[in-house]
Amino acid sequence: MKKITIYLLGFLICGILVVQPIIAQDRTVQLAEQLKIFPNPTDGKFQLTLKYEGNEKVTAKVYDITGKVIEDISSELVKEESSITAHVDLKDPRSGIYFLRMQMGPKLLTKKIIVK
Repeated sequence: MKKITIYLLGFLICGILVVQPIIAQDRTVQLAEQLKIFPNPTDGKFQLTLKYEGNEKVTAKVYDITGKVIEDISSELVKEESSITAHVDLKDPRSGIYFLRMQMGPKLLTKKIIVK
């Protein structure tokens, strides 16, 4: 009887360890779907909104395709009760693909921005 209990406990522990990363990843995917950038494509001026009720510090940066930071827009973020918004105006952007990366505590979101 003890062996069965130990095996069941082992399966439960393994199940918890395997399920938790899947749940955390699912929450990140849901959070990424709540990040909206518009208009996109843009001329360098855009608005972002993120449904977010967490208390972690939030930072945001725009990167070019090579990974170089083009602009840190963290100071432009406005935290409201259940969302974060910002009106962004990139300085003299060239046409191309850029990435907005937002970090909220351990969570990291990246969205593509197309500048025409």
